[in-house]
Amino acid sequence: MAFKMSGFSAFTKTNGDDKKKIAENQDPATGETRQEQALSSIKSMESDLERLRKEGRTENELKQLKLTLAKNKKEYQEKYKQIFE
Repeated sequence: MAFKMSGFSAFTKTNGDDKKKIAENQDPATGETRQEQALSSIKSMESDLERLRKEGRTENELKQLKLTLAKNKKEYQEKYKQIFE
């Protein structure tokens, strides 16, 4: 059952003059920005790749994960102008 409390929303923030506005560029559930989410996803994929290699998976089995990771890194670099090692 859903209800609305008067004057409260988890999806808004105040901007100093007590007017509420929707939090921009932020995920309401985690509070992370889109950039933080993208970086978190990349770091997670890197740790998954490392874990799977330790489990003995072949490079051929990891091909799709590596392709997706490379694609995500490229998109992140283009969007946020970050340099990876």
